[in-house]
Amino acid sequence: MDRNGPRKREIDRDFAIGLETHLALHSGLPEPEVVSRIATALNATDNWLSRLDGGTSLFNARMFFCEQLSESFPGVSVRDDSRIADILLAGTGTRSPGDEFDQPRLDGGTDHWRVLSRRIGPRFGIELAMQNQDGKIVQGEFFD
Repeated sequence: MDRNGPRKREIDRDFAIGLETHLALHSGLPEPEVVSRIATALNATDNWLSRLDGGTSLFNARMFFCEQLSESFPGVSVRDDSRIADILLAGTGTRSPGDEFDQPRLDGGTDHWRVLSRRIGPRFGIELAMQNQDGKIVQGEFFD
């Protein structure tokens, strides 16, 4: 088990209902087409996961699915849609806007950080913008 729960050998499907609803409203495609394209992305993800020795984290499985979803909906900016990001990242253990945490520094001190924003990054990691107690803002793409 890793920090995000048991290793995945197939993708969970509970989150797909929220995606179907959102994409049916915002993609301009009829609902049956949306459902079919999501099913194709889910099947491709299951196929990928079945070939991995030992599985992978929920986060990695969902990000691979996001890549497949992007290919299935070329007219929709899947990575930039905050609602899609919220649906895909739910339950993965990733930080959300408004979360605050302390991070030890190499000098033995601690910085207090607040997450300002998150999105799915260009390489399908999680891109966070964070601000520390001194007002310093950093942004980066993180991977599991």
